[in-house]
Amino acid sequence: MKNKYAKLDLGTVEAVGNMLGGMDGIAKLLRGDLTISTPSSTRRLKFRDTVVCPAIGEFKGADNFQIGTLNGVKIGYLSNNFKKMIAPKVETDIAEITLRSYELLTNSKDFGIIRELEDGKEVVSLAHFHHLHTLQGEGQKEGPLLVNSKANISYIVGDDGNIWAVPSYWDAYCDGWSFFACPVEDVYVWHAGSHVFAR
Repeated sequence: MKNKYAKLDLGTVEAVGNMLGGMDGIAKLLRGDLTISTPSSTRRLKFRDTVVCPAIGEFKGADNFQIGTLNGVKIGYLSNNFKKMIAPKVETDIAEITLRSYELLTNSKDFGIIRELEDGKEVVSLAHFHHLHTLQGEGQKEGPLLVNSKANISYIVGDDGNIWAVPSYWDAYCDGWSFFACPVEDVYVWHAGSHVFAR
């Protein structure tokens, strides 16, 4: 029997178990004594707009994410996690897609955000993530990305095979875009008003 969650790593399984209250909570969930729901009044995400991203034959992260202006994107900072887990990626045969953007309505952790996205469509390719930034490469105000102090968040599979939360910020102090990569099981809380991108 094929496991539909083959990419689910043990760290994520443990984090979900912790959120349910350990083995007792997992047992209650499996028995039907515990249910999980997100009432509409407490939704975290509000749909904003769509962005068409083109088909790309090959995308090399290392050729596009470097300090300075490269391929239309002015970059001021790359975190160590981003340089180690995201920038080395090479993607091929990336199909044209339409990304959906959402506004984060309340301060939220990654698992809460991902739970509201359509299953399987939370992951964005690095190539299309980069394409978003070419639309506002110099920090222009018009476009899908925020250029204030709020994050533009995408979920990208890293070089280690795990999903990472990858936020970007237009940073006047660094004079360019700043890119980070955070484990989705991290305790970090994203601020309301940030934007989230998914397929």
